[in-house]
Amino acid sequence: MDKIKDIGFLVFKKHLFWTLGTIVLIMGVVAWWMASGTLAGEYDDNKKKVDTALQTISGVSNKPIHEIYNQESHDGLIAENNRRAKDVYLAWREKYIRQRRDVLVWPEGLSQAFVDDVENILNGRPIEEVTLDTKNDLITTRREEFRDQINVLLPQLAEIINSEWAPTEASRRGNGRGSSGSQFNRGSSPFRVSEGRPAPPGGDDVPDEPSAVT
Repeated sequence: MDKIKDIGFLVFKKHLFWTLGTIVLIMGVVAWWMASGTLAGEYDDNKKKVDTALQTISGVSNKPIHEIYNQESHDGLIAENNRRAKDVYLAWREKYIRQRRDVLVWPEGLSQAFVDDVENILNGRPIEEVTLDTKNDLITTRREEFRDQINVLLPQLAEIINSEWAPTEASRRGNGRGSSGSQFNRGSSPFRVSEGRPAPPGGDDVPDEPSAVT
């Protein structure tokens, strides 16, 4: 009996590669068969879902237009458009309120009387929606106040964009035209590009900063 076991073990050991190779091959075939069966089942399920959706769409598209777009759907579209339009209006109004509070502020040099008169004309509206006439126009005193104050502010505004406010001599004197009493020469800009920062004591050149207005 022991000899038989020894002979069997030697035979198994001799053919170990082929035995293990056969087992691995059988296991691979079984795994492939199970995986392909699972994929085939998922494919059939997804195909049924697509076919069902296609039949539903075809059924709707083949209906008469009065059954698809009826009064109920029309009212729903109008209500949705109104809701979205209201959301957009509220968003822009909130932005406008923030800009009026934080950005669009009057210079400190203007009197409270000037601000009150202008705000009374605007009445909460953006300036582009206001049409001036003899009933709501500013009086001459307010116009002159704004003219004097803007001459102080323009050099400061030019400095923000790295330029220099250099109006012509005629615009400095004013010639009585327009509400501000000043006019610039046509074809010439009152802005002049800044010459840049001076060089440091070490001699290294500092490039000129580009101007936003030329």
